[in-house]
This record gives sequence, C-alpha cells and structure tokens, in this order.
Amino acid sequence: MTSYELMDGKVQLYRRGDGRVWQCSTSVGGKQRRVSTKEEQLAEAKHFAADWYLVGSP
Repeated sequence: MTSYELMDGKVQLYRRGDGRVWQCSTSVGGKQRRVSTKEEQLAEAKHFAADWYLVGSP
C-alpha cells in the first residue's frame, strides 16, 4: 500500500489495494476518521486531505 503522512503526521493519505483514488484518515478524540478524497492525482488528494483536516470538509 502506498501511503504518505501530512500535517506533521496527523493525517494519513493512502491508496487501498489496487484502488485508483486516494483515501485519508486521522484520529479525533480517540476515534479514527476516514474519507475518500475521490482524487486519482496525488497533488489533488494532498490538497483535499489538508482542507478536510483543517476545515472539516473542503
């Protein structure tokens, strides 16, 4: 699995198995939160993940 850490390791960006789109996850209040970026390009997925983490939803 290909993965990256963003926001000083607070957000994980990854692709599942042979998936085409990037997923992102973080831990909030001890609970794991995950969402699909719906992006195939890494740069766009990084932008989505940062917005999702900072604002809640882009």
